[in-house]
Amino acid sequence: MRGGLGFRDLETFNRALLAKQCWRIIENPDSLAGKVLKNCYFPDSSFLEANPKSKGSLIWQGLLWGRGIIDIGSRWRIGNGCFVRVYGDRWIPRPSTFQIILPIALAENTTVACLKTASGGWNINLLRNTFVADDVDLILSIPPASPSVNDSLLWHFEKDGRYSVRSGYRVGRFLSGTPSSSGLDESISWWKALWRLKIPPKIKVFLWRASNHWLPTSAYLAKRGIPLSKLCPRYRRCPESMVHALWGCVL
Repeated sequence: MRGGLGFRDLETFNRALLAKQCWRIIENPDSLAGKVLKNCYFPDSSFLEANPKSKGSLIWQGLLWGRGIIDIGSRWRIGNGCFVRVYGDRWIPRPSTFQIILPIALAENTTVACLKTASGGWNINLLRNTFVADDVDLILSIPPASPSVNDSLLWHFEKDGRYSVRSGYRVGRFLSGTPSSSGLDESISWWKALWRLKIPPKIKVFLWRASNHWLPTSAYLAKRGIPLSKLCPRYRRCPESMVHALWGCVL
């Protein structure tokens, strides 16, 4: 938890401490602090979905600043899957997006529960018919849970799933663009740059996927075992790579 000269980055350390308070609110929404904040700032949503307010108190602004660390380092622990959406929500054990790679043929609000059997296990045939191999492997690595167990948020960078200031500090260092000696996934530094852009979240995800060559081009899908031609479906003269799809293909 030291900076380049052996000293703590105090700004990032303070942010990690604020993230700790955020985690307590998430874990104990019925606490006095949780109830007061919900009544004032997010009466119709969750703490993670609360939007910034220009007239918010300094305490609220500080919590939102700390929440940026939680946003990057947390994902859902799947229980019955009823609360977590397949699209958009962060539940795949893949730092730092924690999301599925490709668009899939499911309704936008489909929940993870739809990917499970009545006993709570994964519907393997459905997974293989819906997702690419990488995503199937990651989903199957998630232990199945009883239908009576609710979904809950976990901190990805601790074995017990609980937020710690130490690992939160490391995530904060990446968010601020400061090198760290941690083995934390280095892709967070790129996500940090996208995070600051004032653009819709869907565009941020698109840019992230493009930077990692995760767009569903014909060449990519064929590489992942989907039976189709690698050629550009428009001209059929060259493979439809990401570069070709975004810049080389004349529409």
